Amino acid sequence: MEEPHAVGDPSNLEPRYTRPVMHTSSKGQTKVSQTVTTSTSAISKNDSSKSFDTNGKTITRTSASRFRDLQLAKRPLQIAYGDFDCYRVDLKKRQEFSRCSGFDGILCVHVLCGQGLKCARMTLRDLYCVISVDSLNKARTMIRTGAVNFDWDEAFDVDVENAKDVSFLIYNWDPNYKHRLCFHGSIFLPGFIDSNKKKHIALKMEPKGLLYITILFQEPKEILQRVSSTKRDGVFGVDLDTVIKREHSSAHVPLLVLKSIAEIERRGMEVVGIYRLCGSSRRKAQLREAFEKNAANVDLSPENVSDIHVITGVLKDYLRELPEPLVTNALYQMMLDALSVRLPGDPDGSATLMLSILECLPKSNQETMSMMLNHLHKMAVQSDKNKMGLDQLATCLGPVILCPSSLGANPGALEYIKHIEVLKYLLEVWAKKDGTESSKPSSSATSPKPDRSVMNVKTGSPDPTTTNS
Repeated sequence: MEEPHAVGDPSNLEPRYTRPVMHTSSKGQTKVSQTVTTSTSAISKNDSSKSFDTNGKTITRTSASRFRDLQLAKRPLQIAYGDFDCYRVDLKKRQEFSRCSGFDGILCVHVLCGQGLKCARMTLRDLYCVISVDSLNKARTMIRTGAVNFDWDEAFDVDVENAKDVSFLIYNWDPNYKHRLCFHGSIFLPGFIDSNKKKHIALKMEPKGLLYITILFQEPKEILQRVSSTKRDGVFGVDLDTVIKREHSSAHVPLLVLKSIAEIERRGMEVVGIYRLCGSSRRKAQLREAFEKNAANVDLSPENVSDIHVITGVLKDYLRELPEPLVTNALYQMMLDALSVRLPGDPDGSATLMLSILECLPKSNQETMSMMLNHLHKMAVQSDKNKMGLDQLATCLGPVILCPSSLGANPGALEYIKHIEVLKYLLEVWAKKDGTESSKPSSSATSPKPDRSVMNVKTGSPDPTTTNS
């Protein structure tokens, strides 16, 4: 992932509270958060200009911007420390948890702050936190400058499929060398989290320090209710025909889908982990509101929306919240049936059957679905660069495109694995229809080399030229 939200100087963030915070330690002792004191002279000359290139753009962190960021860190984030329960992973139970069923749905993760992140080698550091689910990186915070305590205060809506553990990896950012893993901690999800119950966690990091986070898990039956919006002049939760008619779209595709796909194809085709990685929830909410007000006036240029993952997140939200899935409820069941009767000796016949089902969709659904399949097919062709082949794309988008409303649905209809299998087969059929390389099961489009997108987890060495959150 590239430097997250780096086009916005950290000094431009909203101001923080100025009072020191009283809190209770894990031993029951009341302490006052220490204020870090420094001056511009405390910043070494080597830090006078830190820069790297991302997406063809050079981003510089000067000593002045790092100092201003440090001033923000001196105004601690106010949280009720007494509400947080200390958690330390029990590695002896890893094998036991590996046999448990994973979780499908969304993990709403809020990374608040890190405390006691001491390092003997240096006093001033640039740290960021990576959120990883089952060893696949999902999100990354902004960089914060400090010495011991770091306030990130960033939230992410992380899509999970059969998830069993979530890890938090804190790295020291350096534009000239491989980023160094400084602190790490994990949470085993089975037996720990419950649906719709927010957990306040003081995660014990290794080798030292605490990371204050909150986690809220939402099951498919909560996030896929597909209830129609009460805002008839809105975009999210409004049926396709209503939105298209209001927008006077000659393409029979909502502007949100048109604009999002165009921008993603303009600057996201080679971004590692596109559609898997998620952007800031706060920035996503701002973009959603802009589309709700006037989709025609929304500007998705890098100057206005610097993080491409915010755009992919909004597109996924839109598809997830349609009152009826893009592939209608009736036709989705037909696709499931077609998938189950595939004949190994007659692949062309099976493909023809699946494509004929798509032709039965209403006009708006058919045009929008065709645009999405064309778009994802283009993504898969670039899988040697973005590491998102048909398997990965189907995993990320199958549930939001195909899953029916959870209201009144039997539990089996909400199983992510079924939606993933259907979308993967659709993409394979679509690729064969166009006669391209990505149709071959053995190609890199369906089986790209394993990646960790932000860094190599085993070595703890991220690639600054491919990191982007």
